[in-house]
Amino acid sequence: MKMNMRPLALIGQCALLVAALLASVPTARADDHVDALISSYGFQIFPILVAKELGYFHEEGIDMNVTRVEGGGKAMAALMGGDVQIILAVPSSVFQARGRGADVVSFGAVFSQIGSNFVMSKDWAAKHNVTEKTPYPEKLRALKGAVIGVNTAGSGTDQVVRYLAKEAKLDPDRDMTISAVGTGDVMTAALSRGVIQGFLQGSPVGENAIQNHGAMMFVNTVEGEVPALNGFLYMASVAKESWLKNHADLAVRYTRAMQKALDTIRDPAQTNKARDVIHQAYHPKIDKALFDATWAEHVAAYPKNSVITDKMIQQIVSFTNEFETPIPAAIVKASWTDEYANKAEAK
Repeated sequence: MKMNMRPLALIGQCALLVAALLASVPTARADDHVDALISSYGFQIFPILVAKELGYFHEEGIDMNVTRVEGGGKAMAALMGGDVQIILAVPSSVFQARGRGADVVSFGAVFSQIGSNFVMSKDWAAKHNVTEKTPYPEKLRALKGAVIGVNTAGSGTDQVVRYLAKEAKLDPDRDMTISAVGTGDVMTAALSRGVIQGFLQGSPVGENAIQNHGAMMFVNTVEGEVPALNGFLYMASVAKESWLKNHADLAVRYTRAMQKALDTIRDPAQTNKARDVIHQAYHPKIDKALFDATWAEHVAAYPKNSVITDKMIQQIVSFTNEFETPIPAAIVKASWTDEYANKAEAK
């Protein structure tokens, strides 16, 4: 029997055509994997979570893994050891690490106000004729004789209290008591029982104390109530300088994703979308109305763009030098860069 070879020939031609078409289609590129560490799920680090949850990192070809660790020191140690590529940290910790020989640098602004609001017992405030509307310089008189809770001795909250005491012309070690209380829950309980008269803590701890535990907003640092600290670069993206140089394009794409997050947070038409996804993913147990109000309070504290400026750095240096050995100029200069944020902004 004679076999008709034409269908087989057509099948072979089709197979060759399909193979040629498949060869012409570019292979999908896998996202570049990046590990990042944060030390809390507080408002100061929300841009990285917004960028992750809303898909901005994926849009930039980045598979971003964000992990929380207890304490900024652990995050910095992991970065210096090469276990992660990026951390979110206070720039002053970068000065310290750089001074010890680490090649870490701040390369993108994340939050640009002091991130721990100062709340005070309503009873103590009333005793000193102080309200939320009292002018800032006059408020500070209520610090005299007060017991103020901070996280730990030497922490950022401790330094802010000491800075305010200086502005009030008080000796923080004689005219008041600064108590290392620990966590926000412990601070709130201590204030409600009258053990302490006030505390500094990241939101929404203070806002919860105001709503439920007899506190009032004493100094709203998030809204820039301390003139000399208004616009303070409180949180930055940090990486090893060597990693940034070897992954410059990736660093720019990361910063561009962070910029998209900042734009979304600050955009009145989009901010609620970011707010709601963060509440659902990270803070579902917090009262939604309280979270929404706290979010609205914080929106203006996120920088308009990721670019770090010399003015920001000098403000940090001036504040840090109040409490520590003055930072050498060479260390300061080597501790930050605007290169990647400027490139991200230009594209």
